[in-house]
Amino acid sequence: MEKVVIKKMNGDIIFSYISKNNSMCKTILKYIEVCKKKESIADFSYADFIGVDFSNADFSNADFRWIDFSHANFSYADFKGVNFSHADFRGVNFTNADFGHANFRRVYFSHADFSYADFSHANFKWIDFSHADFSHAYFSNANFTNADFSYADFSHANFSNANFTNADFSYADFSHAYFSNANFTNADFSYADFRWIDFSHADFSYADFKGVNFSYADFKGVNFTNADFSNTINFLINKPDAIHY
Repeated sequence: MEKVVIKKMNGDIIFSYISKNNSMCKTILKYIEVCKKKESIADFSYADFIGVDFSNADFSNADFRWIDFSHANFSYADFKGVNFSHADFRGVNFTNADFGHANFRRVYFSHADFSYADFSHANFKWIDFSHADFSHAYFSNANFTNADFSYADFSHANFSNANFTNADFSYADFSHAYFSNANFTNADFSYADFRWIDFSHADFSYADFKGVNFSYADFKGVNFTNADFSNTINFLINKPDAIHY
């Protein structure tokens, strides 16, 4: 029998559970189960999960609606293959976390810290990432269809081969980011910062670039079919090989 304790960052105990072959994943699910029976909210706010290994944990049958992970610490945690549909992660610290192949459909991540996190091949459909920090993050081959990235920080991030169809990037900071071969079809980039970015061979067809700053950006081989460039800054001189109709 093994006892696992979920604590807040100040040391206060949220929940403890004793079971054979116990783990943090089993303890979290048990806490959710207990709260459901009491008809109360499973509150993980300010929980400390630093360094916890959630690789291949099965949350697919767990009910994460109304569960609060706000301001919890998941830095260096491993979430490969985990299903966190409908969870609330607003303001959470995911610094250096690994979310490869994870599923985060309709999750709230506004104001979360994803700096240096690895989201390669993850699924982020219909996600709220507004005001989040993605600086130096790695999102290669991830799916961000219909995601909200308004006012987010993508400086120095790598989004090569990712899918951003219908995503909202309005007022986001992309300075020094890498988006080679990414799909931005019908995305909204209005008033975003695109300085010093490599967008080579990306697809921006039907994208909205109103008021964007393109200073020193690289658009070699980019597809701008039917894109809107109203009031952009330094665009024409930085797309020598782009496809533009």
